[in-house]
Amino acid sequence: MVILTAHNTMQADALEQALKDYEEMTRLVRANEPGCILYQVHQNPESPVDFMVYEVYRDRAAFEEHVNTPYFQEIVATRIRPHVTAQHRTFWETVEPSAY
Repeated sequence: MVILTAHNTMQADALEQALKDYEEMTRLVRANEPGCILYQVHQNPESPVDFMVYEVYRDRAAFEEHVNTPYFQEIVATRIRPHVTAQHRTFWETVEPSAY
């Protein structure tokens, strides 16, 4: 499995649109990407401009398919990213328990 956590801080004046964009993106990913096991957007209640997107993919190929979808390019690349003031992305891999 491949896991991505993306922490985004949005411009305050883009917050309302960002919420709509994240909702649309979540709906499209869940409906169209069988290689995506989980796609969940979280908003910090103490700092509403801060978001964390938690994504779990079957493998790296499924993640690559995700970023190459037309809706990713339209929503994330064109509508969300221009309003991100800070971003931190981390990829994670599942550690399988060793046999003892």
